[in-house]
Amino acid sequence: MILGLQTSHKSSTAILYFTRSADIESRRKSLIPNDHKRNRQVVKSLIDHTERIISDSGLSYFLSDSDRTDLSFGEQLTQNIDHVFAQGYTNIIVLGNDCPTLSTADIHNAAEILSEGHDTYGRAADGGLYLIGLQQESYHRAIFEKLSWSSATLAEDLDQYLSTYSREIHCVSPSVKADIDDHTDLMAFVETASADLSLYRTIIRIIQIATISIDTDRDDYTSIHLLASTLHRGPPQWAA
Repeated sequence: MILGLQTSHKSSTAILYFTRSADIESRRKSLIPNDHKRNRQVVKSLIDHTERIISDSGLSYFLSDSDRTDLSFGEQLTQNIDHVFAQGYTNIIVLGNDCPTLSTADIHNAAEILSEGHDTYGRAADGGLYLIGLQQESYHRAIFEKLSWSSATLAEDLDQYLSTYSREIHCVSPSVKADIDDHTDLMAFVETASADLSLYRTIIRIIQIATISIDTDRDDYTSIHLLASTLHRGPPQWAA
């Protein structure tokens, strides 16, 4: 299912927010080990945070989940891209749910690059991508569908794809962004994020509760408590 959630008549660019539901995503990712309830809460906070950033951009966007198991990731993604282009948009920005530092500025930058006739992307630290911006003329479904989705070589594969089908490529940013795929990524985010970031505060609330009930192996117990200790970096009301 794909749902158009906002309509803009001022832009030829639309966003495709391609995400799994919180229930499915939390079964696939272990961000808070051995605590399914808190794990799902963290996953949902990432999904909701990204949608707020997208909504704040002012661009039209389409929300689609990737929960289907009868199609590959590439098949699901390209079906959704086809749908967006069929609505009359000539540029698309594809976003996932796992980049906590995605900003409206990143989206606006991508939209500007596309409006100038260039394709664009944002690199993730793990070799993947947190953003893909394509013009319709650069999109060739049969090839795009077969890229190495969800792998550490995706950025390299997209580079090769765009070198063949794109006139010019501009990166959204010269720096990479970290995404959150596992417990280690979550720890890294909490240890480095600004205490002013609403997502950080939401996750810290969840982690505080999680520290009370963790009674599993020592590594998980210790790492969760290390996460909670970052509360001391925040404002006084966040101190442990």
